[in-house]
Amino acid sequence: MKKYVLSVSLAILLTGCATQNAGKDMSADDQLELNAPLYCEGEKQCKDAWERAMYYVTTNSGYKIQTANDMLIQTYNPTATDTKLAWQITKKPLGNSKYQIMTSAWCNNVFGCYPDAYEAILAAKRYIKIAIPEVEYKSL
Repeated sequence: MKKYVLSVSLAILLTGCATQNAGKDMSADDQLELNAPLYCEGEKQCKDAWERAMYYVTTNSGYKIQTANDMLIQTYNPTATDTKLAWQITKKPLGNSKYQIMTSAWCNNVFGCYPDAYEAILAAKRYIKIAIPEVEYKSL
């Protein structure tokens, strides 16, 4: 019984450490870029960005795509204890042919994902952003 309690306590402690340290090694600039919203505008720009998102998930996910349409790209969920990343990218309509592209990645391992989910999301956003010229969105 003592071994069981010790094992559970250690697992809880390590879970807290693993989740708290995720993305902490990023530079301040990378963290800002990670948290910055990603927008596209117009049919061509959004189509190009969405194609890049689809390609990125196809080539960088540990799981097959479960759903793919013009508003959602989603892989199957991760299996128990797996460190491979699952993905979900959504295109949120903002009106006037403007969209926000929201990206998330996760795994099902208490010790972390490989690659790191935050680093993978940043890489995905950078790849998608190639299709989007720098535009300032002052009011959406």
